[in-house]
Amino acid sequence: MGYQVRFVDGKVELPPDVAAQLGIIEGAALDVEVLNGRATLSRNRQEWLEQELALLQPPGISAVDDLIAERRAESILNKEEFQDWLIRRDELLSGLRR
Repeated sequence: MGYQVRFVDGKVELPPDVAAQLGIIEGAALDVEVLNGRATLSRNRQEWLEQELALLQPPGISAVDDLIAERRAESILNKEEFQDWLIRRDELLSGLRR
């Protein structure tokens, strides 16, 4: 179905049912592609991805806090692995010196 919109004061207003079909909320960023005298509007990919990821995040858990905790755990694991490697290296070196 086609829609007619007006360009007023530098703005194009989408009909509410078009916005709903696209999943666009008030103030959302849109991508505009212009080709051969036609403009195509679509949801901004970054905002869309962030909204979809937010749906996967359990309620009450901050994605940022979760990521920081994950990075800290990786860092600790890496430090432990490094310490193990240092011990093995020192053992090999001391065996070579004998």
